Amino acid sequence: MRRDAEHRWAALAWQALVLGVVLGGVLLLGRQTLANLHERGIETGFGFLARQASFDIGESPIRYSASDSYARALAVGLANTAKAAAAGLLGSTFLGVAIGVARL
Repeated sequence: MRRDAEHRWAALAWQALVLGVVLGGVLLLGRQTLANLHERGIETGFGFLARQASFDIGESPIRYSASDSYARALAVGLANTAKAAAAGLLGSTFLGVAIGVARL
């Protein structure tokens, strides 16, 4: 019984050590990334969403032009993704039902 408790504590210690190393690595990576961005004058954040996108999107369920903002382009992209996903879901559902019924 004592051996199981020692084994459990050793396993927890190793897990804590690995977690600490991983978190330390993530913190160092984040710190270095921010330092590199600052050195190159690259801004972080979501301020770019208000700027003009200056590109066209071929097909969109929402009215969009190249003079709209990046936020609007993102909304159009999400709407296009939802439209494609809905078409895929409906198509695969009908196809699955048809194949399932045909096998009967």
